[in-house]
Amino acid sequence: MTGDLVAGLAGIDPTLEVFAAQCLAAAADGGKRLRPAFLYGAWRAFAPEDEPSSAAIGVAAAVETLHAAILVHDDVIDASDLRRNRPSVRAALAEHHRSAALSGPAAVFGDHTAVLLGDLLWGLAQDMLVDAVKAVPGAHADEVTRHFRTMRTEVIAGQLLELRGQAARDFAADTAAKIVRYKTTAYTVARPMNLGFALANAPEHGVSLLRRYAEATGAAFQLRDDLADLFADTQHSGKRNGDDVRSAKPTLLMQLALEAAGPSQRQVLSATLGQPNAEDAQIEEVKDIVVATEAARSVCARIGALADDAREALTETVTEYPAAVVAPLEELLAPCTDVSFVP
Repeated sequence: MTGDLVAGLAGIDPTLEVFAAQCLAAAADGGKRLRPAFLYGAWRAFAPEDEPSSAAIGVAAAVETLHAAILVHDDVIDASDLRRNRPSVRAALAEHHRSAALSGPAAVFGDHTAVLLGDLLWGLAQDMLVDAVKAVPGAHADEVTRHFRTMRTEVIAGQLLELRGQAARDFAADTAAKIVRYKTTAYTVARPMNLGFALANAPEHGVSLLRRYAEATGAAFQLRDDLADLFADTQHSGKRNGDDVRSAKPTLLMQLALEAAGPSQRQVLSATLGQPNAEDAQIEEVKDIVVATEAARSVCARIGALADDAREALTETVTEYPAAVVAPLEELLAPCTDVSFVP
């Protein structure tokens, strides 16, 4: 279906081929594919062994395409030029503007066209979902569609809360927790797993056992992502270090650092947070403060506790269901909780 979208754009006018190529790249390039993996793992846990996987794969593809759309828009919001170790869509289209010697500001052109391509991918994700649930029995199809719609609303709510928090310089713990809940916990783990459960017609008892796993794993993933923004090598994270600091995103990491910082440290943090043009040297100072105040260590400890909670939930599940039910979910814990890059 992505190919149809690309062909449709290019067929309207040859000058749109560059946009079609960027649309395809955004949908197909790299990434951890965590959301489809959680969806498929939840479906596989409870689906009969002989049940065809076409519907689950189709819904998983819709989820990943929705994620691609959100990332395109995210990079516009964050003014990010790097995504998955490549130029972001906005950056690539700005470069196209420059190389083609078009009129007007290249950055504005890149942002405007990236928003439109994100919109196309957003619509494509919905089309893919509609096609995928055609093979699902009526009541279950309705449940799948409901979870998908809820997921869309929740992730946008999380992003709006984040933008509001940035603008208000709100680093309160409850603000960061609510953003984590809706932008990441639900969107990355819980809702994809709910989609898998619905596709498999999973028993409520089994779903209840794994809900705790989903909540803990999703929260750990976001906390790890906050650490990765500062400490992960660019080759590892696929993004420039310190972008969350430059945009003053409300995170538990920054809240803990601000609480524990001394006067001079707080002055450095306040001078750097929310400064889009902060130099790498300033970001290094923030890193040093986050380590010195033990904010990084505290967040790592929190991730470890959440990982233990997730494993305990899986252990409880194994007492009532075959070990094969939880094996794929156990494997997914590692990329969500690894903090080996933190000094």
